[in-house]
Amino acid sequence: MKKLLTLFVFTLFALTTFAQREETLLSNMHLSGVWASWSSTIGTVKDENVSFRGGSFGFEFGKDLFLGWGGYQSNGYIHQDDLKFNMKWNGPMVSYSPHSYKAVHP
Repeated sequence: MKKLLTLFVFTLFALTTFAQREETLLSNMHLSGVWASWSSTIGTVKDENVSFRGGSFGFEFGKDLFLGWGGYQSNGYIHQDDLKFNMKWNGPMVSYSPHSYKAVHP
């Protein structure tokens, strides 16, 4: 029984050490992830609180570089100076975080 338990513990240890290694489907491109997000936020436009909704989609390369596309738009109309309008934004997203594997990184 002790030998079986010891074998189980060593097998579990070996599996967890291999689990820490990075593996990707497209290893020659160094693609490390695909991300998609949806978010809502509240901001102020000329003393009026406005809610925005939107999201982003992109690819992560080497866990340091993110290239994607995102967009936000206002929920409802914004009333300013006898005008009412919607705000809408979309465009490319680029993010770079060097040494992201460390506990403290920029």
